Amino acid sequence: GYPCFSKAIMSSSGKGSYFIESRDDIEAAMNAAIYETRGSGERAIIEEYIPFNTEVTELAVRHLDEDGNIVTTFPKPVGHYQIDGDYHSSWQSPNIEEYLPYDVNDIGKSVEKDPELAKEAERKIYDAARRITDELGGVGVFGCELFVRVRDGKVEVYGNECAPRPHDTGMVTYISHPQGFNEGGLHVRAITGLPVPARIENGYRLFDPLMPAASHVIISPAQGFDPMYKGLFDAMSVQGTNIQLFGKPLAYHSGWIVEERMGIALAMGADAFDAKRKAEVAAHKILIRTATDREWRGQEETRMHVAV
Repeated sequence: GYPCFSKAIMSSSGKGSYFIESRDDIEAAMNAAIYETRGSGERAIIEEYIPFNTEVTELAVRHLDEDGNIVTTFPKPVGHYQIDGDYHSSWQSPNIEEYLPYDVNDIGKSVEKDPELAKEAERKIYDAARRITDELGGVGVFGCELFVRVRDGKVEVYGNECAPRPHDTGMVTYISHPQGFNEGGLHVRAITGLPVPARIENGYRLFDPLMPAASHVIISPAQGFDPMYKGLFDAMSVQGTNIQLFGKPLAYHSGWIVEERMGIALAMGADAFDAKRKAEVAAHKILIRTATDREWRGQEETRMHVAV
C-alpha cells in the first residue's frame, strides 16, 4: 500500500530511490530506479514505509574462533543520520543509553534516558544483524543499516540494507576503537583468519569502544581538480578532535563522476552528543577551493546540525 519506497536493484547511498505517495508516482519511481542509480537494472524494489526514532549501523564481524568455527562479534551499534541519502555524521559510545532507542539529539531533552529500553534495543539490533549476516554467509565486516523505533513501550528493529564491507558510518571507529581495531582492522582480521578478541555477555560476543566518539563529513563546496584546504589548524584545535583527509584529486557534484566527500572530522567527547557536536564544529572550520574554483568556501550543509 501507499506510502512506500522504491529502490534501485543495484545502487548505494539512496541513489535511485523514490518516495511513492500514490499510483501517480509509479512512473517517476521507475525512472529513478533505472536512470538515477549508481548501477544498472530494469526493475525496482518496493519497501514498506516505516516511521522510526533513529537509525543505526551494526558492524557485525563474522570471523573464525579458536576452533575454526565462524562466529559473530558485535561492536556497539553506530548511530548516524543521512542527508539526501548520504551519511553525514555518526557516533558510538560504550553507554548505549546516550543514543538508543531515541535520536541522540532528543535524549536528555525531549525524552529521558531509558537504560532498560536501550538494552532491549541493543539486544534486538544484534539479533537482527546476526539473522541478516548468517543468511548472507562469508566472513568480514558487514555494515547492517537498521531502523529502531519504540511503539507501545516496546522496541522494534527493522532491516534497511546491508553492505558486506566496512561502512562509511563506521569511520567513527577510527577514533572510538583501539588502534588496529577500527572497522578496517577488524575486516582484515576476519578475512585473514586472525583473532578478533571479544568479551562474552548474555551469549553475545561484544567489542567495546574506548569512549564516546563521533564523525562528521567534510564536503567540498568547490568543484574541479587539485582541492586545497584551509582552516586545518583551527579545526584540529578543537579539543579531542582529529581531521582525516582522503587525498582525492578532484571534487565534482554531478555528472558521470560524483566525488564531494573529501574527509571526516573525528571527535571524542563526554558523551555521544558532545562528541557529535565537537566533530561538527571541527568539520565546519575547514575551507576548500580547487584549481578551477578559486574562492575559499566552507561547509554549506546545516540540516540536522546542532552547533552551526
